[in-house]
Order: sequence, then structure tokens, then C-alpha cells
Amino acid sequence: MRLKLIACEVFYREVCHCVARSRNIVDIEFTPKGSHDDVDFLRGMLQKLVDAVDPAKYEATLLGFGICGNALNGLRADRLPLIVPRAHDCCGILLGSHARFEECFGNRLSAQWSSAGYRERGTSTVREANYREQTGLGGTYQEYVEKYGEENAKYLMEMLKAPEGDKTSIFIDLPETTHLGYAEAARVEAGKEGKTFEIVPGSIRMIQALIDGPWPESDYLRIEPGRRVKAIYVDGLITAE
Repeated sequence: MRLKLIACEVFYREVCHCVARSRNIVDIEFTPKGSHDDVDFLRGMLQKLVDAVDPAKYEATLLGFGICGNALNGLRADRLPLIVPRAHDCCGILLGSHARFEECFGNRLSAQWSSAGYRERGTSTVREANYREQTGLGGTYQEYVEKYGEENAKYLMEMLKAPEGDKTSIFIDLPETTHLGYAEAARVEAGKEGKTFEIVPGSIRMIQALIDGPWPESDYLRIEPGRRVKAIYVDGLITAE
């Protein structure tokens, strides 16, 4: 297959590694790290990039993004199928699955974390995981019920009541980039800030499978041309409408 991949540059090394190993022909376009800080800007930028992909040249468009603060909510597949990982953000993708994200971060959504890409790209070396801001979810229980349904509302309230002020600094360390020594640099930085340091093993699995296909429904959403991404945060995190 010939595929177009639009990805955040936080995955630069991992994406290049996976593309080099893939049988597919993949053309890559990276977006600047930190674009998710302005959700509307990121959504608009991604829509323009998706719309510009040539259907005569590619078989599908791949997105190297999670929901990313609702930036993907409303994003429309243009003339090609759009393949999107089922992940809250880059953290879940670097961990290899949403299940692994829930295991590592489900009870500490405000924890500070970093990775090789975060240390190399942009000006900040860590990701401050203020989940309420990332998701754009600052409403009441009743508002969530009206928008997402009762069961989803219960889940969101539990997720968003995670305590702030976690003093742990987490580094997601992938085998493919551990030789760069960024984990040790992050450890030193955390020590200077008086924070507890923790290394969490990452996995390239979700990035490699995005690039290789096929795309199992458990990990990826396939949006057909003319349909849009809808963030639901439960039952697979996203759907198409």
C-alpha cells in the first residue's frame, strides 16, 4: 500500500524507525509539537492537511495523533479513508495501547511525563497532563449526561476527579530510543525539582501497526470519506458520524 501519514513530531524518531521497517510506502508529514495547546488551531491545521492528500496517489490517510484535547473531534475524512489510533493522546500511543495507558495513568492523570520526542522537539521537555484542559471537559455531571449518556458521564466524572499536584515525573522509555540517554537526563531534572522519578516502559507497537496495517477495530478507527470523528471517551474513545 501507499499511505500518507500525518503525525506529531513528538513521534519523529519512532515513526521514521517504523516506516523504514514497513513493507508499505509511506509519505510522512510532521506537525509541530505543542500544536495541541490550541485545540481549534490543531483541528483546523489537520483538516487542511487531510483535505490536501491526493486520492489518486494514496490508499488511506493515517493520523499519528490521539484525541489530543478534543482536537480530532469533528475532523472529517475527505476523499480517502482516515485511520486514527484509539488513544487519548501521544502518551497512550507511546505506551502501545489504551489499556496500557489506563494501567499506568488511570489513577494519576495529572502526572508530569516525558519521552525522547518531548526532550528533542519544541521548547518544553515534559508534558503537563492536566486532563481537564486536554479534553476540554469542564462541565457538570448533567451536561455530560445530556451530551454523552449516563454511563459515559459517570466514567468522565471519575476520570476527571483525579487529584492534581502529583509530584512524580515519569519518563516513557522505548527500546528503540533508550540508547539516547534521555531517561537519565530526565532523572537529573526531576531530582533538581524535588520530584520522584519513575521510568515506564513504552512500546512502538501502536505506531508500527498504524503504519503496517491492517487496522484492528480494537486499536484504530477507520473513518470513511465524508464522515467525521466523534470523541466519546468511552467504548473505544472515538467513533464516526
